[in-house]
Amino acid sequence: MRSLTVGNLGVVIPDYIRKHLKDVTYVVQPAGRARVLREGKKNVHAFARGELVEKLPVYDAGSYVANFAKYNPYKAATFVDKDDEPLYNSDIAYLALDSDTGKPFISTFNAT
Repeated sequence: MRSLTVGNLGVVIPDYIRKHLKDVTYVVQPAGRARVLREGKKNVHAFARGELVEKLPVYDAGSYVANFAKYNPYKAATFVDKDDEPLYNSDIAYLALDSDTGKPFISTFNAT
């Protein structure tokens, strides 16, 4: 079973659940990344930390800029956005699994 890990207290969210976080920080633990680079094996060392919210209020679509967060320990030491620029935080994050590929993804939203 695939899952998403929410860093705050290491909560693992089953793959069929989609979650929203607010006031999000994207964390990469340097020692964990170094281990991946050294051993070439996956380990949990990067996560999104924020306040888990059941429902988000309705926002004016023009008041937020959407983006994506991604992380690849072989390419960068931080999470990056769709333009491969470092990403350290966002106002809101939507965490889910792609229905076609089963891979996790994070959509980010920041106030304009």
